[in-house]
Amino acid sequence: MAKDTEESAALEKFSRAIYKYVNHWRDFPYPRLDANRLSDKIFMLFRYIMDKWAATTSPTQILAIIKAHGPTVSLLLHREDLCEYALGQVPWLLKQYKDKEIDFHVTQAASN
Repeated sequence: MAKDTEESAALEKFSRAIYKYVNHWRDFPYPRLDANRLSDKIFMLFRYIMDKWAATTSPTQILAIIKAHGPTVSLLLHREDLCEYALGQVPWLLKQYKDKEIDFHVTQAASN
């Protein structure tokens, strides 16, 4: 259970960092990453999370993945070469509608 909590906390931080950077990148000191460079850095990690964790994970981790999903997919959609992969993850997100707590975060992620 501690491992689930640690992984979920890491995904939560990942999600918040992406959201904050994308929405406030002009405020960050040099060196700045533009959306293309940032998406290069994030794509491999996100792909690993979706390919390895999303299908076989606990409800706690699912919620953390959902929270990371919106900001990550919105960043990847700006890249023509990553757009197809990002859109391919939307059906997984929509399958997560289950209860009120998760539904809120799924809707929030889908609206990003």
